[in-house]
Amino acid sequence: MEVRQETDYVKHHIQKVIGFFAAMYNFARWLTKNGHQVYYLKINDTENRQSITENLDWIIQEFQISHFEYQYPDEYRLDQQLKQWIQDKRISNTVYDTEHFITTRTELQELFAGKKQLIMETFYRHQRKKTGVLMQGSKPAGGVWNYDAEKS
Repeated sequence: MEVRQETDYVKHHIQKVIGFFAAMYNFARWLTKNGHQVYYLKINDTENRQSITENLDWIIQEFQISHFEYQYPDEYRLDQQLKQWIQDKRISNTVYDTEHFITTRTELQELFAGKKQLIMETFYRHQRKKTGVLMQGSKPAGGVWNYDAEKS
């Protein structure tokens, strides 16, 4: 859905807004073409309440939806809004993690569970081993884990 809630909460360049909306619209068309049922709200549709949660309320009622699924938003503000909305509505729901980040939402918490200190190098080493980035087999590329001690 194209909504003013997302265009107006901070100042955005018009090209960014149009770029996002064009990508969303074309993705909706691709999904439809490939056999998926899509309901797409354009910014100027009369049904559009210009708020994600108000639109969801209307869509759920209009189409008699009993289960809601969504992907975690990348933005904290929207994440909190949807969490609160689901809690208030008490609708059956499933949330899926995003692949936009190298880490999961809980990875840092899990890595440091039970530890007294949160040390960034521990996290960096974990990520390098997990992803293989800056690694040569099981060893760090260049033979050392960090160069913090080096003087510039």
